[in-house]
Amino acid sequence: MANDIWCHAVKNARQARVTSDESDNPPLSLQELIASSALDVDPHPGRPRLLDTEDKDKLIEFVKKNFQTRRMMINDLCFELTSCMP
Repeated sequence: MANDIWCHAVKNARQARVTSDESDNPPLSLQELIASSALDVDPHPGRPRLLDTEDKDKLIEFVKKNFQTRRMMINDLCFELTSCMP
């Protein structure tokens, strides 16, 4: 996760340098990259929020209502395989 943030900050810094005039672009320091607004302010980017008890109950109810098991036979698997091939 820290690597993703670092790569994102470097990418944004490089894009900003390319789009602006090169004469006013001193090298960026590590401190400037860390403090830049390119970093995501969300403490858990890409991570889902925790489910509370009510959300868990709804999820369990949905899964129990809509989940069906189906045992696939060899013939079914062969049919699925051949139907996906060009």
